[in-house]
Amino acid sequence: MKFAKNVFEAVVKRTIGMGTTTACYFASLYAEASMILAEKAAELGQRAFIGKVNMNTPRDDGYCESTEKSVKDTLAFIKSIERIGTLFRRFRWS
Repeated sequence: MKFAKNVFEAVVKRTIGMGTTTACYFASLYAEASMILAEKAAELGQRAFIGKVNMNTPRDDGYCESTEKSVKDTLAFIKSIERIGTLFRRFRWS
């Protein structure tokens, strides 16, 4: 998850630096990585709509999940997002 933390922090900082105060992201198939993006956006002061990617069609590279796991992980992701707090946070200029 170190990779996700580094990449998502860079992405959010870059989009804020370009003037994007509210963004819509398709994060990752993995709920934990998607949550890292949500935490980075909140930490850095960007309002964001963040979606966990759901893919249940088998692929050669294994980047997919069962429908049951997708539903379970998506519901857990939503509950985790709710714990971050309000959508409307004061934007901090860096």
